[in-house]
Amino acid sequence: MKVLPEILSKLHEKHAAQLTQPSPEELENALIETSKSLSRVFIVLDGLDECQATLDCHTRLLSCLYNLQTKTQASILITSRPTSEVEIIFSGCLKQEIKAKASDVDKYVESRLPKVLGSGLETANLGAMIKSKVMGIVDGMFLLAQLYMDSLQDATSAAEVREALDEIEIQPSQNTEDGSYTPMLFKAYDKVMARISGQQPRSRNLAMKTLSWVVHAKRLLTTAELQHALAVRDTDTALDFQNVREIDMILSVCAGLITVGENSDCVRLAHETTQKYLESTAAKYFPNAQSEITSTCTAYLTFHGFDVLPVQSRLLRMTTERPLFPYAATYWGHHAREAGQCVSDSVNKLLRCNVSVQIACSKISSENDILNPNTTWNPLHLAAFFGLSRHVEALIDDGLDPNRVGDRNISPLMVASANGFEEVVNLLLNKGADIQAKCSGQRTALIFASLFGHGAIVRKLLVKGADVTAGPYTDMLAFDPASVPGYWDVVSLLAEALLKAGSTGSHGRYLMRLDGGIDRMTRMLLRWGAHMRHPPSMMASGSAPLDPTLGK
Repeated sequence: MKVLPEILSKLHEKHAAQLTQPSPEELENALIETSKSLSRVFIVLDGLDECQATLDCHTRLLSCLYNLQTKTQASILITSRPTSEVEIIFSGCLKQEIKAKASDVDKYVESRLPKVLGSGLETANLGAMIKSKVMGIVDGMFLLAQLYMDSLQDATSAAEVREALDEIEIQPSQNTEDGSYTPMLFKAYDKVMARISGQQPRSRNLAMKTLSWVVHAKRLLTTAELQHALAVRDTDTALDFQNVREIDMILSVCAGLITVGENSDCVRLAHETTQKYLESTAAKYFPNAQSEITSTCTAYLTFHGFDVLPVQSRLLRMTTERPLFPYAATYWGHHAREAGQCVSDSVNKLLRCNVSVQIACSKISSENDILNPNTTWNPLHLAAFFGLSRHVEALIDDGLDPNRVGDRNISPLMVASANGFEEVVNLLLNKGADIQAKCSGQRTALIFASLFGHGAIVRKLLVKGADVTAGPYTDMLAFDPASVPGYWDVVSLLAEALLKAGSTGSHGRYLMRLDGGIDRMTRMLLRWGAHMRHPPSMMASGSAPLDPTLGK
């Protein structure tokens, strides 16, 4: 009896050999096929509200679950705090509200009293006073109780406990639409940050750097990834393992604001509202977060140690011996783009190291395997992939050919078009990029922009003379219109351009067959002046084209 389904075994063999990660589409397909082989499937998704919104995580995850349930009839249970977004998404689903009882919070506060009242701090009624004040404000919210009890724990006398209690102003519940009790919580968080800022300089700096990473990371970090991220210093040319700190040390300086998952080994903030608070105060506490993270990632990718090894051997060693490497390679460019002009030196160093560029390209996680980033890409591909327009311009000015292609004949213009970076597309076109070039799959930059719903780039390429009849548009049939932002805007632009070009044949029929859009597309084409040569019944089936001749 096989332990793993065949589709998972093959997927593992494929990516283990290439030292790559499966694409979201591959994982979704494997999940669907595996579920089909089972008589019943139950899926539990805990903490949807904690799924990071960056890189469209919410949309992709929910789209995957929707497809899975549609194709396999799986039963899905999702837990989440009642945010407004979650309420809208699941408005038609069965719901069960779960709230903490006052007695549960009372037991929690009671369990914390011994530490607060230790070392002879107990005086008449002090414990009862603590419970009364804390219970009077938290209104059943465990996190608020935790924050206030934390604030009392470092008191060294009964007088200090009473002073801290006096600062806890009992006020009416002021919960926001998503139930986060923002005014009260933010005041409690202010006190926690004041405690962190009052530590010794080294402890304070470590805490701020830790919080900056956890808040701004594009995905959850493992403990090992965070430890290595915090070990990198500006002047390092190689990783100093003696600067890698124990995770308990890191947690201790952050005053309870970050935790490590019991089963996942991932570092996360204590609560979803902690993220909201730190994001809202980022300009105050982490003004240079993006540039500092970029510098750490690029330095990590260029560290000495495996320079003499072939690319594949170096990739294997870095993947297994450098925990931060996959994150740094995948996300450094996103941080660099958000940092703006503050990171030119560190980015330039990376882009001008050919081996580091090859290594970084081999680990990029793209939305799917259409672009296929790999070691054949040059620095221009890499800069275009992340939308780093200033660096794209600098590389071309230094002599790099904007039309130099990588594997599958993918050009930098195709990469920028697929990823939606209009400024980079404009720059490449002005620098002589071939707008009509095709990859080995016969896709042009126009097709790449269309596939990912980038209407502004589609419009720009059409204005610049892109051949709308070059096709193929069959790729678009594989997409769910609802999952591609701007999908119908793109279809509208393409259809109008095809009609103006007087194109007949398969392109018009493909656009007519797009899932769920027959009536919409028919009205669109007729509005532009196409003649209906067949009855509506044939049009609805997608079997008959419209006459593209414009005018009446």
